Order: sequence, then C-alpha cells, then structure tokens
Amino acid sequence: MEQFYVLDKRDDDDSLAWINGLSEEINQHPLSYQLTQPVSVKSWMPSEIVIPLDINRGIKLCDAIPAYGGELVVSEKLKNVLIAASGASFEFYPVQLKDIKDRPIKAPYFLAHLLDVQDCLDMEKSIYRMSAVIKHEVDRFGEIVLDENKLDPNKKIFRLKHKPSMILVREDLVDEILDAEECYGPAFEYLEDHGDIFRDDMLEDREAGLGRFQIYRGEHDPA
Repeated sequence: MEQFYVLDKRDDDDSLAWINGLSEEINQHPLSYQLTQPVSVKSWMPSEIVIPLDINRGIKLCDAIPAYGGELVVSEKLKNVLIAASGASFEFYPVQLKDIKDRPIKAPYFLAHLLDVQDCLDMEKSIYRMSAVIKHEVDRFGEIVLDENKLDPNKKIFRLKHKPSMILVREDLVDEILDAEECYGPAFEYLEDHGDIFRDDMLEDREAGLGRFQIYRGEHDPA
C-alpha cells in the first residue's frame, strides 16, 4: 500500500503568517461546522470573505496559510496543483487576506473546501477512542491503519469518514506539492506517527481496565 500522510499545520517557522479564524460572518454561521465535513457549503458561504492575519504571528505568506481552526487557505499556485493532480473534488472560495496593519494583501488566496471522503479505516487494527458527543466519529487516535481494499486509487487526498476534520494525502501528491511544484507551507505527518504520543497510554489503560484511553473496535460507543 502506498504511503499516506496527515495534513498538518506548519509550526516550525516563526516567520510565517497565521490565521486565527475566518470572518465573523462565517465563524458565527450556524452551519460553520460543515467546513470540516464532506458537504457543499455553497448555499451559505458569503460572496466576500475577508480574513485578517494573526497580529501575534509572523508576516511571511506561504502556499498554505497555517490556521488554528484547521481551515485550508491556499495560494493560487497550490490551488492549481490540487485541481490538476489530486483527483479530488474541492470548492474554492476567493478570500481577501488583510495584513497585521489591516491592509489588503494583493496576492490571491482561496479557502479550499474538500468534498471527498473515504470509509477506509481498518476498525480492527486501528487504535482509537470514539467521541462521547458525536457517536459515529473518532475523538482521538492512538494509531491509524487503513484498509487498502477500501481505498479509491483515483483519490489522492480525502477526508477520513470516521474523523472528517482529518485530511489524508497520498505520497505521490505530497511529492507533487513539495518537490515538483515547490510549494512552501503545507505540512505532512507520517500516518504511522499520528497518535503515537497517546498510543502507549491507550494500550496500558486498556490492559488495566481503565476507560480514559480505552481502545474501541467497530462502532462501539465509549464507556
């Protein structure tokens, strides 16, 4: 099976500009949660999206602006890579970035909303804790194992059905983004490394019969 990565925020470069939330109109919209779901947001997305950069972070712009809320705000260059090479369906919404002095930034940026989702988690081999609030979603992973028989070979980037806020990216698309197109800003975590800081505790607590980091299999609700 090909290598996959978890899309992450780049936090090793203090010079980078960050986004601390989207516009108030979006943040306060009752359907704003859909930005982490594989559903269209066209019906309520405002025609103008103005996003101020965080005044407490750097000023350097990159191809994927780090965002505390996990939103994917990309440059035109990265947008074109995703359209041409990902095999996935996106909705792209133009945004107007404003610098820390509230001045409009001329460079074009886009809010990229990913619509593709795959039900490819190996529920027997993965280590996870189900959410106590959203019963069918994973709250935390100790280890992610994918079932390669459930992967669509044409989709190089997708949301994970059991945790749709998480975006997985196939290695060939990562290579295209970072090496072929030399995009700066996106960060990618090895899939096998995700959750490793919780893994031992989850295993130990299961053996001890504790519920704090219990391992759940299948569609079981948390204790």
